[in-house]
Amino acid sequence: SRRRRHGLRSRSASPPRRRNESPRRRDNALVQSALAYWGNLWANFQDANLDELFEFEARHFERFEPDVDEHSHEHHALHRRYRDLYERALERHLKTTLGATPQKFYAALERDAADGDAARRSTALAFLAVVRKADDYALFAASMREAAKHARWLEEPD
Repeated sequence: SRRRRHGLRSRSASPPRRRNESPRRRDNALVQSALAYWGNLWANFQDANLDELFEFEARHFERFEPDVDEHSHEHHALHRRYRDLYERALERHLKTTLGATPQKFYAALERDAADGDAARRSTALAFLAVVRKADDYALFAASMREAAKHARWLEEPD
């Protein structure tokens, strides 16, 4: 892809590692770093880790009619493939950038979501909301219809 040829990558902040840092603080730093990256994917569009996701969207958005709220079997199958790509990209990001296994990350996320500290709980719940967006068919379909609408608008003569 163009991003790979030009060596363009985003610089995601990985959680700082301090020797005397408490596990609770490390967990929260991990969740905060994941939210900073996944909470705004478009800010990271140059990251090669996301190429598959963006290329998938670019290849398939035209299968969605902008003004038709129809849900075909094909659309649901596309969403399942998108979810799989999203999960793989998330796992890659956790391992390569944040140095965490999915199990370690989800354990940290679960602890923060149940934490009595409002800021920790809020960060964890915000990350869960981001992941739910990828899992939610209606949001996926709306996004694809919006992309199709935008592409058609760009093709219209002035």
